[in-house]
Amino acid sequence: MLKLFTLFSIFNLSLSQNLMVPGSQRDDHGCVLDGGYQWCESSQSCQRLWEVPCPEGPIMVTDPMPVMTGSDFCANSNIQMCRMACEEPICPTGQCAMRHGNCCDYTCVDNSLSVVVDCQMECPMVPCPIPAVMPGCSVSQPTYDTCGCQACPTIDCSTSSQITKTPQIPWNCAEWYDGCNTCGVSEGELQACTMMMCFTNNQPYCMSYYSGDLQQGDMCYRFCEDGSMTPINRRNDCPKGTECVSENSNLIVFDSCNNVMRCVPTNGH
Repeated sequence: MLKLFTLFSIFNLSLSQNLMVPGSQRDDHGCVLDGGYQWCESSQSCQRLWEVPCPEGPIMVTDPMPVMTGSDFCANSNIQMCRMACEEPICPTGQCAMRHGNCCDYTCVDNSLSVVVDCQMECPMVPCPIPAVMPGCSVSQPTYDTCGCQACPTIDCSTSSQITKTPQIPWNCAEWYDGCNTCGVSEGELQACTMMMCFTNNQPYCMSYYSGDLQQGDMCYRFCEDGSMTPINRRNDCPKGTECVSENSNLIVFDSCNNVMRCVPTNGH
């Protein structure tokens, strides 16, 4: 009996020495091997491959999309001078809006570029020498900085400048529509204007003319069927030696909104 007990004790001691405690088998990275975990180099973590596959190569971490929020204009941005109802600028977090010119266009820049400017009581006098304007070029109106001081005008000879030139105000225009507001005119110069805020800019034109003799080249007839411009009918008021004819004589239409009539020379006939 004693021999049988001794053999049983020796067997249990041998079995306990060979039996591993669960969770004790770990690799160099600390992954529990007997739990089914293996080291994944690309994710730099221990994973069960049947639960989470281990992709080959490093995992590319992309930057999150910038959060776009309602922003303020930069402290040193140009002031708004146009009478447009500009929408609130929207820029990523940490950026402010820097205005282009003096209307609604802007670019988002880092807040570090926003500098508080100490505006003086009076704007400094800056000489603005402008060379002769070559044909096909236009003069871009000066902008106003954050203090309301006027910069120098520039000359634009690009193709776009020839398309966007502001129409010339006729010498005998009494009331001018600038595309948004109505302005009084005296001797071809704008006077007081209404101060409405507009969401879009329409085509500028002269709404009404002073009575009196017309000159060569003056508008003598205009009719817009859609009512977009006020009608003009002074076909009998052209000066001697001129007649009221369409700008494009090959185009005969009832609606002369885009083909107005002017006093042109009769060539002696």
